[in-house]
Amino acid sequence: SKGCVLILLLALRFAVKNSRREGWASRLHSLHATNMASILDRPRLVTEGASPRDGVPDMTVISEIDEYGINTNLKVRYRNDRIYTYTGTILVAVNPYYQLGIYESDTINKYSGNKMADMPPHVFATAEASLRYLQDERRNQSCIISGESGAGKTETTKFILQYLCAVTWSETKWVEQQILEANTVLEAFGNAKTIRNDNSSRFGKFIQVCFDNHTQIGGCIIQDYLLELSRLSFQSLDERNYHVFYQMIAGAMASPELRRDLMLEPASSFQYLNQSGCYTLEGVDDTKMFDQLRLALQVLNVSTELSLGLFSVLSAVLWIGNLSFKEMESEAGQLTTADLAIVKKIAGLLGITEAKVRKVCTIRQISVKGTVTDIALKYHEARENRHAMAKALYSRTFTWLVNKINSCTNPGTNATRFIGVLDIFGFENFRVNSFEQLCINYTNEKLHKFFNHYVFSLEQQAYKEEGIKYSHISFTDNTVCLELIEKPPKCVLRLLDEECRFPRGTDQSFLEKLHHELSSHSHFVKGEDKRRWGQEFGVQHYAGTVTYTIENFLEKNKDVQQDLFFDFLEESTSDFVREITKYRDLLTEY
Repeated sequence: SKGCVLILLLALRFAVKNSRREGWASRLHSLHATNMASILDRPRLVTEGASPRDGVPDMTVISEIDEYGINTNLKVRYRNDRIYTYTGTILVAVNPYYQLGIYESDTINKYSGNKMADMPPHVFATAEASLRYLQDERRNQSCIISGESGAGKTETTKFILQYLCAVTWSETKWVEQQILEANTVLEAFGNAKTIRNDNSSRFGKFIQVCFDNHTQIGGCIIQDYLLELSRLSFQSLDERNYHVFYQMIAGAMASPELRRDLMLEPASSFQYLNQSGCYTLEGVDDTKMFDQLRLALQVLNVSTELSLGLFSVLSAVLWIGNLSFKEMESEAGQLTTADLAIVKKIAGLLGITEAKVRKVCTIRQISVKGTVTDIALKYHEARENRHAMAKALYSRTFTWLVNKINSCTNPGTNATRFIGVLDIFGFENFRVNSFEQLCINYTNEKLHKFFNHYVFSLEQQAYKEEGIKYSHISFTDNTVCLELIEKPPKCVLRLLDEECRFPRGTDQSFLEKLHHELSSHSHFVKGEDKRRWGQEFGVQHYAGTVTYTIENFLEKNKDVQQDLFFDFLEESTSDFVREITKYRDLLTEY
């Protein structure tokens, strides 16, 4: 059986930039229990000093292992541009929010072939250690990157991939470049600006970098998780939709021919882009980013024809969001005159007839004993259906891209030896938190439970088996919080699913059931302001209490079927549109 040694990287924001962040220091409190054997192999680190005021490179040797000592040690190192600090085998990274110039080729060369004990803390040292362990012990490795939103997880992932590709580079292989360009594509389609982060990953991914018997990269396999589809139709103030929309429009505005082919207008013309008031990113040229994206697609063997089809689908997504409808006396939703002009554009971009677009926008079909009946969508149903259409197109496009990348970088027979890199959402607590934040924080609860199990439970068990004397470490167990969210029969997710099945279920009725069934749970929070009880509920997470606004919970949890839409898309004249219909049965997430 294959062994797997896990190397964990913890990235977090620091108190210097953001007033005090409750929870992080307390969660780091007892990390000195982690693999003390690794410290015995680092005599140089031990002799550098045990006082946190000295900025010790490994926090397992500081004399004051408490919240103050850990924060002081990190702060001292941070002020000296030493953003990396070890805690045993864990690497703590403090986001500097500016370029440090410590990721260039000369730095890669310094760490290549050297042990962690002989080099200052750095993400390259962790990547090198995982590579050496894979080579010498022939056991697969995993780097788990954890931290709150904006901590720098995405950048850390890129640095690990950059290092692995650089130190195993072969002039006879193209796969290293394809792996790096795959990240360019996934960032464009899966990342967006949030309140805290200009390049926030709105999906999770596990990247398996696979190696041959000579420890040369043989390919990679990417698994994606939980793409945030609700971002397509709604963004909060000062946030953006996915980067690719702004990059595509910037590129089209600079190219009259492309603008004509994609039928695009400025970003302010689209409902899916203009509601937040944010169109650009400081220091980022979306036109240049679009050029880089198109080049990356070429490296990944996406033909010019398929590339144009891909961007045509994205343009169609934007135009679908501009459909408005009008309500008839029968309560049915009808396309307006302006909508009909938009329908013509959508039909041209998707390669289907206008009649088919009009039909899928205004009716739904039911089948009773083999007889198919068309039922007119009510006004509010038609408006919600357009969002479901847009999400169906975007989710299948994203899945097509991931599968295209995997087919391009397929490791073949080398798939059994790998270094895995897990980059998942960071914990989020915004001014307004919704269903997306609940899903993201639920994922982080699961990751935190694994983190505790690895760092504390397994290590202490190993000490016990080896007869090593140690002081038992007590740590926060978040099992109770996870049970509140996921353990049937009475939990948040089960009650949400049940309410979605009721014909007259509403956000309000769901909230009432939460209060009735879960109010006595130790981690369920009703809040101190009774005036808000009818609008929100709270969960006491491992990183702090988060209040969730109930609006649109049911809508975001529903997966509206688009069978008729995909039936029409299968007859498209566009090769790319027909390609994405292969994923019509994909289960979409929020």
